[in-house]
Amino acid sequence: MKKIIVSGILTITALNLSAQSFEISPKLSFGTGRIHSKNLTESFNQRNAIKSDVLTWNVKQKFGFTFSIGGCFQYNINQNIAVIGELSFNSLRQKIIIDYFENDIDGSGDGDKKTITSEAKIKTTWLGFPLLAQYSFGDEQKLRIMGGLEFMFMGVPKIESDETKTTETYVSNALVDTKTEVARISTTLNEFKSPRTNFLLGIGTTFNVSDRNLYLDLRFHLPLTKSQMYTTDWVYDDIAFKNNEVFSVWGKSDAELDAPQYRLDDYKLGTIDIVVRYVLFKK
Repeated sequence: MKKIIVSGILTITALNLSAQSFEISPKLSFGTGRIHSKNLTESFNQRNAIKSDVLTWNVKQKFGFTFSIGGCFQYNINQNIAVIGELSFNSLRQKIIIDYFENDIDGSGDGDKKTITSEAKIKTTWLGFPLLAQYSFGDEQKLRIMGGLEFMFMGVPKIESDETKTTETYVSNALVDTKTEVARISTTLNEFKSPRTNFLLGIGTTFNVSDRNLYLDLRFHLPLTKSQMYTTDWVYDDIAFKNNEVFSVWGKSDAELDAPQYRLDDYKLGTIDIVVRYVLFKK
């Protein structure tokens, strides 16, 4: 009986070992993403409400383009289960657009109308370390699902602020003067937390190309880390207009004074991308 048990254990172990393998492949991905703050929108909405008859702010935190390149190590525990470790260099470019309008004309028709249009281009890079578990359905492994964590070591984001302020002066409801000012400045958003963590979910399929696996995945990088995002560059404070001042020390402070229930400390970085991996080495 003991011999039978030992023989069974050895047979199972041998089968498991024979099923194990590993793969090394380069990785390329592209998609969309953004650094987003819900409180930023709510803060401007609250500030609108303070002077709802004369003041309007509108904020659009747009999705931008993401790109990454790197490598992947996949350890196949058996035909269906694998663990994946990756290293990649990633970049994101996006825009945050803020428009402002203020009507200071009094009952006599005297005063100013001010319009500020602002575009903030945010650029950032990071090193990503996804650690994933993967399950493949069926013998041909055409459908795969995966999940895990991604650790992100950020470069310092850059902001390029481009703003135009137009002031129209009225006397007795008649336009008498129009003045246009332009403010442009580039600096770093040196207050942005690193490292960051995302929860990663994905689905994929596998193709055979020249007797090697080509993996194609759709992945969702769901942000878990919140942080502040602003610059401590005092020159930026001096040059930026009312809209993009929110990315500076004093502008952030003013926004939180006007709307204290919406602190600007919830910026998240999330992406959606398509990942292509082609196996160069398998053992």
